[in-house]
Amino acid sequence: MKRFFFPLLMLAAVLLPCSCNRQGPARQASDSSWADAKMEAAHLAHDFGRIITLADSLESIGVFSRIKADYWRGYGYYSQWKNYLCQQYWYEAISLEPKDKEDVKYYGRSSNRLSDLLLSRGDYEGALRIALPAIEKLRAEGMSESRDFGYLLVVVGCCELNSRNKNIADSYYEDAYKLFLHLLSLTRAEGGEHHLDNIKTAVAALTTISRHYLDKNHFADALIWVGREEELL
Repeated sequence: MKRFFFPLLMLAAVLLPCSCNRQGPARQASDSSWADAKMEAAHLAHDFGRIITLADSLESIGVFSRIKADYWRGYGYYSQWKNYLCQQYWYEAISLEPKDKEDVKYYGRSSNRLSDLLLSRGDYEGALRIALPAIEKLRAEGMSESRDFGYLLVVVGCCELNSRNKNIADSYYEDAYKLFLHLLSLTRAEGGEHHLDNIKTAVAALTTISRHYLDKNHFADALIWVGREEELL
């Protein structure tokens, strides 16, 4: 009996890992909540090096798509003041074709971050080239009720204001403001679980609007948006 037991044991030892490997990726691909939790923990801890490492490893095992991993790599490098690298990864993220809603979400986030970075440098044409297609894609995918979409509207508004198209800019700003008010009114059951993030983005957006009005000497308009920002807070 012992003569047959050990060969069987060895065979089981070989087959078991193979079976696990076949099932592992399928399980990981269908449920990435554990990976998102790890990334969120690194994000909250401001451990930007770990964010980059996690993005690399989670993409390598098929849990994160390339677009999602590129967004997080870009965020990690941006937070380390490595603007060339973050810009490189966000450009790559928006150049790829999204395969599902999750990809579209991170395409939108990458577009938001990249267009805002270009806007802060005064590259209005570059920011507009990123923001306008992103707005259209998010709208086409039925994903126009997000803080990223709202901030993209603000970016376009700032570009239009710089081109002296104040009426067009005002329209984009108002649409963004209405969207942020809507997002902040949502309960958790209605999808408002990211309330704090929505507040942060809304405040940043309104600050950007008022600053650009000041830059163009539209002082009365700037005062209105400062007041709206105070109401949010």
